[in-house]
Amino acid sequence: MGQDRRISTNNKKQEEFDSLSAKITRATYKVDQLTAIVSSLTDKQGSFEMALSRADDRRSTTEADLNMVKALVAGVKEMGRKVERVAQQTSDANTEIIVAAKRVSELINSLIYSVEVIDRLALVINKKQASKKLISAELVAIANTASADANKAIALTLTALESCHITVVSGTEAGSITLLEQVRNLELFGFIVGDSSDDTKTIEKEIRAIKNSSEKEAPPSTFFGRYQERAPAKGSLQKLFEDASQGAIAGYSKDQEALARVKRELIQAEANLVSARVIRDSLKAGLAAATAAALAA
Repeated sequence: MGQDRRISTNNKKQEEFDSLSAKITRATYKVDQLTAIVSSLTDKQGSFEMALSRADDRRSTTEADLNMVKALVAGVKEMGRKVERVAQQTSDANTEIIVAAKRVSELINSLIYSVEVIDRLALVINKKQASKKLISAELVAIANTASADANKAIALTLTALESCHITVVSGTEAGSITLLEQVRNLELFGFIVGDSSDDTKTIEKEIRAIKNSSEKEAPPSTFFGRYQERAPAKGSLQKLFEDASQGAIAGYSKDQEALARVKRELIQAEANLVSARVIRDSLKAGLAAATAAALAA
């Protein structure tokens, strides 16, 4: 009877030992599984951090490139505004110079007529004096002085007219230079912000209009001031840089979110691993205690 009881007790303890051993095996397997998960997530976190670093470099590079393009566009716009102002000022100055030249020319015609009258009068007075007629010497001197002064006035006015002509030529040359600047500036702006055939046709049409207005001495074009307010065309140089910058920003945000997700998963996996190790170690401690108690009995 006592022997049967001892056998039953031993069998029960053995079952407890086997159950604890099985639990320890499962707990150890779970710990190993969670360790592998933590290791994998740690490697993934490192890869995502490198990807985020590369994305940040791309974002910085594309942003710097875009800022350079924007600065270039701003410079072209400012140059365009200055060229239009210079063109307007040159046109106004040329108009004023031409008007002044016409007035000087009219003055010369009047002076020539006056000189002819004065010269004839002086000639008549001199002839009268030569014929021994009573002509005041003072009158003769005044007539001769008036004739000389009138001729000097004509010479000075001719010099002024020549100066006007030189100024007109210089103004025309300045207008040609300004025209070239307008054309080149418009072409450069179109290259940066335009791409479609419509843009090219619009620019070529305006360039012809600018040249025609210059040849006809019409008011300078203000097309650039209106054209530069347009948004960059699809496929243009500026739009390509804008798209690249936006894509880099979106890629950086995506990698940033992915890294944050992996970090959360890693924190959870590490917490689960700690919990699994506690359970495994507790089971091992329980088995060790049970074994010691059985041996002591």
